[in-house]
Amino acid sequence: MLLWHGMGSSAVTFLVNGEDSPAFILAEAGYDVWLGNTRGNSFSRKHRSLNPDKDKKKFWDFTFVKAGRYDVSAAVFFIHRLTGQYVPYIGHSAGTTQMFSALSENTILNFYVPLYVAMAPVTKLTKTKSDLIRKLSKNYVTVSKAVKTLNQNEVLSRRNVASKAMNFICMSVPKMCSKTVSMLTFTQATKWDSATA
Repeated sequence: MLLWHGMGSSAVTFLVNGEDSPAFILAEAGYDVWLGNTRGNSFSRKHRSLNPDKDKKKFWDFTFVKAGRYDVSAAVFFIHRLTGQYVPYIGHSAGTTQMFSALSENTILNFYVPLYVAMAPVTKLTKTKSDLIRKLSKNYVTVSKAVKTLNQNEVLSRRNVASKAMNFICMSVPKMCSKTVSMLTFTQATKWDSATA
């Protein structure tokens, strides 16, 4: 079973609740569990020839399509080659986008993935109820230039200025942290009170 996280996250998503986490539940049920990491988080800084700090332009030049075409596909083929088993896949959010792309571009992959569970699937952002996400997606060229100018390529990395700022906000003003996370992840803002902050 291959589990793949969403944007702004890592494979840790499937482990954070300990024994109650999907990875542990599936392992207890007898599945061989594999965790994928998309480029852009602190677990995905290795490359055969590129250094993420020295070769930034090339290392960070990828899209959801490329992540599906190369990363997800390579993981599925690697697991199948190593185990001789087919590879059921559970993706969350952007992890579904990558697999949709992989399956549509590389039809042989459909043979190796007998089950695909798409949790909170995303194929485009035009229908989101989040004003922030909608504006960011419509202005992706400007956002991309800003990110490149700020030299902030990694998502949720200890090296990332945005992650450091978010950690500071969450430690100092938990209610603001909750609202910020809500704007970025939920379809609609919810009421926040001291019990949820």
